[in-house]
Amino acid sequence: MREINKTLVLRSHFSELTKLEEFIEMISDEYNIGHTYFSNIIVSLTELVRNAIIHGNKNQTNQTVDIIFLNQDGKLVFTVKDKGAGFSFPLPDTKNLFGNPNINNGLTIVSSLSDGLEFKHNGSEITVYFDIAAANELLSKSRMNVFSVSQKVKNNKKTLHE
Repeated sequence: MREINKTLVLRSHFSELTKLEEFIEMISDEYNIGHTYFSNIIVSLTELVRNAIIHGNKNQTNQTVDIIFLNQDGKLVFTVKDKGAGFSFPLPDTKNLFGNPNINNGLTIVSSLSDGLEFKHNGSEITVYFDIAAANELLSKSRMNVFSVSQKVKNNKKTLHE
């Protein structure tokens, strides 16, 4: 599968979040992402960008936050990079974010809404994964179930009229 790479560079200011939403909408339209996955992506990336602005770039509007998108093997991969030094404590194990006293709700939410989370460069770069291949498989199964039920109803009607 061909990898598609797109980058969005935002000034470190909350007014830039509308550009993030447009970026995610464009990608969601291109990959026919449903509302549920779209919501997961936008909530996750908004949280990561807010963290980058507040904690990474210390609200310095002369800094930037980079969002790099990559479509890789059925996964939508987003990397959020800030210009900060990263976390001031050991990087969290993404499997144990819940209940970690050093982690606020934001990263816990991102972890629960995504299909993977990875910290790099002391946490000043965070990559989040969304497995659209799995989502499409679930959608296909759901549609097959609806089709199956529809066929049973048609067959029952046919039997009644014979």
